[in-house]
Amino acid sequence: MNKLFPIGTVVKLKDIEKPFMIISIITKDFTDTNYTYSAVPFPLGYLDYNQKQYFNSDGIEEVLFIGYLDRESKNYLNKLEKENNIWKN
Repeated sequence: MNKLFPIGTVVKLKDIEKPFMIISIITKDFTDTNYTYSAVPFPLGYLDYNQKQYFNSDGIEEVLFIGYLDRESKNYLNKLEKENNIWKN
C-alpha cells in the first residue's frame, strides 16, 4: 500500500486485534520519527498517550473505512505524495 490515507481512516493493523483510526499523517517537517501515521483505538478514540499507535503503510493489514475526503484534503495528500514529504516504508 503506497497511497496515503486521510484522517479518520479506520484500519486493521498487522498483529493487533482491534482497529485503529488515523489521527495524523506525520511529515518530515514536524518530527524526527520514521512513521507515516499515528492512530488511536477505534471506537474508543484518544484516551491516553500510551495507547497511540505509530505505523507505516506496510503495517496495515486491511482498510476498514476511508476517512472523509474533500477537495482540500485530496490536494493536501497529493502534495505530500508528490513532494515525497512523508516517511516511506
